[in-house]
Amino acid sequence: MNPITEKLLESINKKLNEKPLFYFSRDVERALGLESILENYFTGSIESSYLTDSLKNSVGKEHILSLEDEGESLQSDSTLELVKNFKISEWIKENTPKGFYSQFFHFNQPAVKVVEDLGGKVFNNSAELNRKFEGKLNQLKIFEENHIPIANSFIANISELSFRDSNLKLTVPDGRQETQNSKLVIQTDRAHTGSGTFFVTNQEEFEQIKKDLDGNMVRVSEMIDGQSYTINGCVTKKGVFIAGLQYQITGIAELTPGKGSTIGNDWSHGFKSLNEDLRKKIYDVTKKLGEVMQKDGYKGLYGVDLVVKDKDIFVIEINARQTANIPLQTKLELQQDQVPLSLINLAEWLELDIPFEPNKEILPLEGSQVFLRSKKEGFVIKEELKSGIYRLQSDSSAINKSSTEVIYIDEEQDKPLIWQKDGYSIDYIDEGGFVILFQKKNQIRNKFDEVARMQFTGQIVFSDTLSPWVIEAMKAIEDRVR
Repeated sequence: MNPITEKLLESINKKLNEKPLFYFSRDVERALGLESILENYFTGSIESSYLTDSLKNSVGKEHILSLEDEGESLQSDSTLELVKNFKISEWIKENTPKGFYSQFFHFNQPAVKVVEDLGGKVFNNSAELNRKFEGKLNQLKIFEENHIPIANSFIANISELSFRDSNLKLTVPDGRQETQNSKLVIQTDRAHTGSGTFFVTNQEEFEQIKKDLDGNMVRVSEMIDGQSYTINGCVTKKGVFIAGLQYQITGIAELTPGKGSTIGNDWSHGFKSLNEDLRKKIYDVTKKLGEVMQKDGYKGLYGVDLVVKDKDIFVIEINARQTANIPLQTKLELQQDQVPLSLINLAEWLELDIPFEPNKEILPLEGSQVFLRSKKEGFVIKEELKSGIYRLQSDSSAINKSSTEVIYIDEEQDKPLIWQKDGYSIDYIDEGGFVILFQKKNQIRNKFDEVARMQFTGQIVFSDTLSPWVIEAMKAIEDRVR
């Protein structure tokens, strides 16, 4: 372990031994990354999964509480309903004689109030501050006021727009001819995993979206035909720390119903595919946005999504919270002797001194992940495959293997994915292979929810294209579980 990480971790664990830290989320995966090195760390989630079962064995069953495992049925999957549940409150009381710290993934202010009434101190920015920086409409104002490089954009009531006039309105700022792109991106103010982002290339598509979003204020932008990237930052009193430049895998039809939906991240390709000059531009704009947020009292983790085209970068959005890729990024950072951004975040919320200065450049990381998302509401998992460490092997290797341990990714059945052993994260990969995580049987997935996940310690995107065998594997998984 990096000596600075060890020093920071020692200070953090000293604090946590005085008061425990509880992380609340729908899915326990969002709470991962530091679970094996933090002391007095607890996770409360709604859903039961292979992860909750594995964590009970690895960190102790008293540290993990899943309401589904407890037989609890909630009216919704919100974290408010989670923390209001009496089993959660009793569990907290059993482990918090002197109060506690708390973190959420997604939350609202009433959920914060519930935790505070139980004696907790919440390590999240206010919901109001999150909305200020995450709302697509207000973001545009922030970008324009701070001269952030963005695609040509405007805000309007979609009911008052036409496809032709929207294209004409997107003039190029430097005085060149009006854009003839005829490709638009329409975004609602708030959504998740790309469900509120619509790509429009013709009149017919525009009219359908106009009908679906009738009366809504939207952000309309010129579509930039470039490559998508994302990067994480952490706002602290010491300065803005930046890490984890990733190529963002989006919109592959076999894996998601949404053209703008994120379905994976490749840290390896994210760094290698960009030259030093472009990485510097991304670093500078990410740092600037963190400093802008800090002026309003924001602190801790955030993410920035960008598109890169030729020698230019265009900021797409700010994620004013812990991003969903942080758990795997944390594991990669620990394995590769870097100080995890999530550990810096925790030190800042605990008001500890951070014993080093922010990096002046983006450091490389090796690793990647990809998700299969539900393409419809009410997708039911009909078969539970075996989660753990898998390898892509020859057909003879599948002989005498259980059907739950083998996934054939081609009709000839000569390219099987074969289960090797239990393991919920890349920490368990020791002789090659990769992680596959499945949902439990009879779980119901709504549109855009995760059905399966693969995680790697190496690269899966080459020449800006996801490896075909990974797509084939996910298609085969979808066929098996639906």
